[in-house]
Amino acid sequence: LDYFRNNVADWQSKATASVYSVIEDRHSAVKHAVERHGNVKEFLDVGCGTGQLCVEVAAKGVRSIGIDFAPEMISKCNENAQSVGSQAEFKCASVFDAVFKSESFDVVSAQGFIEYITHQQLDDFLKIAHDELRVGGVLVLGNRNRLFNVHSLNDYTTMESQLGTLGYLMDEAVLIENTKSQLDAIKQLENFNNEYGHPVSHPETGIKVDTRYQYAPSELVKKMSSFGFEVQCLYPINYHAFPSKLLSQESYKNMHLHMAASISANQFDVHQLLPFASSFVISATKI
Repeated sequence: LDYFRNNVADWQSKATASVYSVIEDRHSAVKHAVERHGNVKEFLDVGCGTGQLCVEVAAKGVRSIGIDFAPEMISKCNENAQSVGSQAEFKCASVFDAVFKSESFDVVSAQGFIEYITHQQLDDFLKIAHDELRVGGVLVLGNRNRLFNVHSLNDYTTMESQLGTLGYLMDEAVLIENTKSQLDAIKQLENFNNEYGHPVSHPETGIKVDTRYQYAPSELVKKMSSFGFEVQCLYPINYHAFPSKLLSQESYKNMHLHMAASISANQFDVHQLLPFASSFVISATKI
């Protein structure tokens, strides 16, 4: 909470970056899921940050509500909404304490949220989201991509090696590459036999929180299915074409940003890109 209260300006900057923004890339995936639904009247964004997603969804004539537990974030949300005359609504609250009527939303989004909560809290959140969605409603989660640790060749790769999970991650990456469609990939991931332990702590990320959990696509596909959701689509977020170490050089960083932006604009739902993306978004329908 202290971190997010003190870093509003940083998140505002990340959400509005000129060339490429991971936050905006995730938002594009959510908006695609909203369009796929086709009849969204009520929308909830959990951990709404500085509010851009809610503002954009509200512009489609949808009642759009954002909640965040950092009051400074909510103040920035209201400022951003007022600056464009948006009807988006914002509330300072934790999703674990906020009270909404059952089956009151068509889409629930949580981008960059589940990486900051425990495994038990993730289970609790999936129960809450299932209860708050109408039948046929869509849950859209964005998260750091554990598969990318194989490709990043950095401290995260070393962490996976020490956990003994590199082989399973590689097998999952190969499985995804060999599937011909989103539907085929999702079906294969539901049946993927993996043994992923999770570390107690993670290598330095530059974000001052104790733990930022990562999940592989198979983990979230299976977990969401177990809570009464049918996974519909996987979106690669922040495509990486270069080793992470090279991104400290300005020329490589610029090439990376332009390539990530191009992928986001033109190949936003090509599932074979997942192993090379540092994040992913997963959308699933309540059944």
